[in-house]
Amino acid sequence: MMVVNEMYFIEKKLNIKLHKTEYGYYFEDPFLERKSILLSKLDLISSSPSHDIYTLINFVDELFLFSSDIYTFDLSLHECIEELSSSMCDHLLSNLLIKTYECHFNWCRSINKFIKIVIDLGEKHVNGIPKLAIFPRLNIDISNINMDFPYFLPFKKYTLNNTISFEFLPKKHTTICDNLNLVDICILRSIYTLFINSVYCFNFKTLFRFMTHSGSRVVTKKQEYLIKQSFEKIKNFKICIYDKDLNSITIENLIYTMYFSHKDLYLIVKEPLIYRLAKSYNMYTSIDSRIYYTETSVTTLNILIKEYLIYRIFINTNSSITIVFSDIYSDLKSNSNQNNKRIRDFIVRMLEYWKKNNYIKDYNIVTKNNIYISFTIIK
Repeated sequence: MMVVNEMYFIEKKLNIKLHKTEYGYYFEDPFLERKSILLSKLDLISSSPSHDIYTLINFVDELFLFSSDIYTFDLSLHECIEELSSSMCDHLLSNLLIKTYECHFNWCRSINKFIKIVIDLGEKHVNGIPKLAIFPRLNIDISNINMDFPYFLPFKKYTLNNTISFEFLPKKHTTICDNLNLVDICILRSIYTLFINSVYCFNFKTLFRFMTHSGSRVVTKKQEYLIKQSFEKIKNFKICIYDKDLNSITIENLIYTMYFSHKDLYLIVKEPLIYRLAKSYNMYTSIDSRIYYTETSVTTLNILIKEYLIYRIFINTNSSITIVFSDIYSDLKSNSNQNNKRIRDFIVRMLEYWKKNNYIKDYNIVTKNNIYISFTIIK
């Protein structure tokens, strides 16, 4: 079958218009606009201070119809993929159809998950917080974001691999916008981890205990406020994903949650897009959850340092890693000797804990004239 005939067959079968460029093929997904409308409705529902049951039922009905229409379309899409697999077709064309099919599959899975969660209305709540042996992480090459690390700037495109890039966009027009930092990403990751372990409800105290592995430790008002502040920041961001394979742009909220004031609980209603894509593109790794534990006080600075070290040490595949203290001070925007000392002290505690529990073999700190220069990790 010639390429022109293949294109004609697919266009007729799917009732679409295929376009060929020097980079490959693309077509306008007939469900993208409806998906965007439904996400906007979900945003309104999740932002509402009260959740009318009839609004939710109507929304679920729309999702059922949307999912059913995708299923009908994908029956024909699957036939096209089967047809191409039995011919000497252009692999770029076949890859486009397979990626579209996978994308639709993920949409429908997300819809089914949402419907189940809403029907259960967070049946598994804060008492069901799991104790996990491993934690998922984005396996991001720091060199791709090196200029800004450990921060992510709004309106700046970051490249994850040859196919995917992304940027964070504020939901509301503003002249001042905070950067996202590793504390925010840690909270986002913790919410995602709860979600994939079928725990859909949380409050700020339990989220703090879960993300810091602090068990039954008393959560102070200040620590609870830390989580709330970061959570509200995350809620005010969208993520824009650029996918070269599909020649598409996808914009979603970083997280979708619903708040139930009578229970003081947040309900997670959708898997964060960035993590779903990370799994699809093998940018996803798992780390022993005990690595996150710390016996010291849990503060914003300590969380930031710990996340920073994990990215620099455990995401790094090298067996020996040297980190310069002045680089850490600069990266963490430390501007006083007192703060530098806090950072050094916490780093030494973490290195000692990791060595004691065999997460690293050894470490060596280099000093000169009582000035901390660098430290080397042997994994």
